[in-house]
Amino acid sequence: MDLRPTPAEVDLADRARAAFAAGGAAPSSTGSLGELVAVARELGRAAVPSRFHVDVLVGLLGWGAGGVPTVATEVHERSGTVVASTVPGARGADAVLVCLDDERLVAVDPAAAAVELVDQPTLADPTTCRLSMPSDVAWGAAQAAPVGTARARAAVVLAADAVGAAQAALDAAVAHVSTRHQHGRRLGELQAVRHRCADMAMEVRLATDAVLDAAGVADRGEPEEVVRLAAAHAKAAVPRCIEVTAGAHQLAGGQGVLADAPFHRWYRRARAAEPVLGSTRARHAEIARAALAARRP
Repeated sequence: MDLRPTPAEVDLADRARAAFAAGGAAPSSTGSLGELVAVARELGRAAVPSRFHVDVLVGLLGWGAGGVPTVATEVHERSGTVVASTVPGARGADAVLVCLDDERLVAVDPAAAAVELVDQPTLADPTTCRLSMPSDVAWGAAQAAPVGTARARAAVVLAADAVGAAQAALDAAVAHVSTRHQHGRRLGELQAVRHRCADMAMEVRLATDAVLDAAGVADRGEPEEVVRLAAAHAKAAVPRCIEVTAGAHQLAGGQGVLADAPFHRWYRRARAAEPVLGSTRARHAEIARAALAARRP
């Protein structure tokens, strides 16, 4: 399988890199999944705040009512209440699209009397909140939407962001150990350091391939169950990215703890994706479900 980017994806990545370096917004939040992944990887490299991922998911859900919406994807129901544990950008959003299941969502006004918001800031977003509302209100206003399809593709884009952060952290760590001298020799000449860098490069390669494979599966129009299986594998690659950014922190030595050095931003970037994509057990269960669905006659 050819995982090389297309000329359009390369061009979009170049424009995204220039835009993020200048402090601008993403050049596009629509297009093929491969193009969205290309932008997300550059966003992860830059490690700057952006509405890109929310805008991608809003577009995939087909929401066209305008305003500044956000999306609640991790939703559960208990004791007559629908609860969304982490809703990015909820504080200040015009609407929250609450994904009730794979086929329905409800658009709610965060300022409505029936909606309760509790601030729950995360590493990546200080405006994240926990949202709760009565179940009868939520289900009574539910509307059909391609929630399952949108969530699978948006997860691949978010995983691509973590991949971009991991690649940038690896590049910076290798550059550091290649020039930093200690006791008369470069750090990169030490066998333990070289082995660590090799392990990190392998983790980045595996995570990158998982993300690019998922994007290719979706863009080729494979059956939806196959797309969701590939997306589940892409989500499961995020812990690899976290390990790489943590390893870069360690290899950077004293630089790793400096606020003006970028290492902590890459680590926080990869780590912030983890709660959105679910726990390790949840991701493994999702892979199992998707694998069984993809093999069912």
